[in-house]
Amino acid sequence: TSVAIIDMGDVVTKIAYLIDGELRFVRTLATGTFTIAKQLAQSINCSAQDCIDELEKYGFEQPDNASYNQAITKACASFVQQMQFSLQSFATQAGQAMQVQHIFLTGLGATYNGCATWLTQQLNIPVTLFDLDAAIARQGIQMNTMGHIPLTYAISTAAALPNERTH
Repeated sequence: TSVAIIDMGDVVTKIAYLIDGELRFVRTLATGTFTIAKQLAQSINCSAQDCIDELEKYGFEQPDNASYNQAITKACASFVQQMQFSLQSFATQAGQAMQVQHIFLTGLGATYNGCATWLTQQLNIPVTLFDLDAAIARQGIQMNTMGHIPLTYAISTAAALPNERTH
């Protein structure tokens, strides 16, 4: 089973590729939610901050706003192509039988409404949110000091936890 963990941050996006729970490849893309907001701002003629506010409020789709949805798709086109290229490259390096079967999404972008569904449509691979705290709890690990692990450690923590690739 091969899965990817995409940590969609504000400035960079990290993609980890795991086969049977073993971390095989990692790539960092110099694109994050702020980059998307800047490109969206150019499409709809507003400030990047206004677009960040729109993303935080509405996410990746507005059911009654076709122009916004088209602008998001256009603003993310290069980003989606970079992700597709990375996932295909990982699969090629691992052997053609190891196409990514599922993506777990974490990071700032994961908090935006509809991001997982939107990425599922764009990448044609099932995408679900990665709940780091739940993954740790399933392993019986108790977090006595911090209460939770910051999302910046999601990829390394997920790679270290056995049997989390199917949850």
